[in-house]
Amino acid sequence: MDYRNKQSASSLPMLALYDEDPSTLAQSIVAFLNTYVGPPFHSAQRTSSALDLLRPLSRNIEGVVSIFLRRFWRTFLNLASQVPHVHEAQQKLVLLLKDLNSYSRPNEPQVKFWNGLPGLQSAINDCWQEPTPYEEDYTPYERWVNLHSFASRLYGINLLSGYKLAIKALRRALEDNESQDNMTKRCRIKAAAQWMLYSAGVLFTLMYSRPTENDRQELQSWRFTGRDVFSVNRWNFWKERFTYYGTVIGGEAVAAANSMSRIDGSRPMQGLGALPYSNY
Repeated sequence: MDYRNKQSASSLPMLALYDEDPSTLAQSIVAFLNTYVGPPFHSAQRTSSALDLLRPLSRNIEGVVSIFLRRFWRTFLNLASQVPHVHEAQQKLVLLLKDLNSYSRPNEPQVKFWNGLPGLQSAINDCWQEPTPYEEDYTPYERWVNLHSFASRLYGINLLSGYKLAIKALRRALEDNESQDNMTKRCRIKAAAQWMLYSAGVLFTLMYSRPTENDRQELQSWRFTGRDVFSVNRWNFWKERFTYYGTVIGGEAVAAANSMSRIDGSRPMQGLGALPYSNY
């Protein structure tokens, strides 16, 4: 089944800007993305070309490029967070960035403005803020999980350095003993699960590497410190916790545990049937 047929079976609402007075740049980005993930389903190449035309002509004026990139990625990530984490349009956006990463204009083949996706890493770090327990509806929780899914997919194909975001999400969901309301707990588990669904292989390899001193300080927990910040012991603990939560809430916790088992070669969870994605 091609993307268009899937799309008709799994409708995606139009991506939208919620600013009172959105900039021309933001309006252009949302227009291009809507015609990429929705009808008329423009190609990644065509959409990359359209997005590239938004960049400033001069790269020599101090601050112009950095301001553009900050605004560009802020809008792009805001829109990506609106795409449900289980929707195929998430992967389409990842493929778009993969294409944009290598894009150059036909008349300037030597200019690789987007190589390395400049500004994306800092933009994700800037917007990485968990919803509070006092949100008025589910939307902030849903978008938080969606953003984790998008970042994990990028990390899984080496378009983003996401290991710190991943470990912090896993630590918060699976190692933290603080009291949490049910909504927050489910959100954290679903967010953490995205890293095992889309970048488990990269994370498993990381567990065999030696953490830097900065990693030891930033990524430690009361349970895992020093060398164990990256360790098979930590990996196994995460899998045990996902397995437990899989028996309680199912959904992504089951899928995450099974994904980890496929990567490390152990037996997947048995007797839980299909993997329904539970609601909050």
